Amino acid sequence: MNKDLTGQEKEILVILMEECAELTQTCSKILRAGKKPDFMANFHQEVADVRVMIDLAESSGLVVADLKKLYQNKINKLRQWSDLRL
Repeated sequence: MNKDLTGQEKEILVILMEECAELTQTCSKILRAGKKPDFMANFHQEVADVRVMIDLAESSGLVVADLKKLYQNKINKLRQWSDLRL
């Protein structure tokens, strides 16, 4: 893979970073103030926005790893180190 980024790849990465930051901010608001309807609606929108950008990163070729394997690795770590019911 060429190490130089195209303009489109750079833009995808910048927007992905911005969307992740907005999702982080929304999560913080919910933790501070609870599951208020407007906060939850914003949370849902931000999750969708991040997912769109991840999909664009994949379709543009930025993501070339075996995500299914990496996904399963994360699930296994969460089972080991968190109290989440998976």
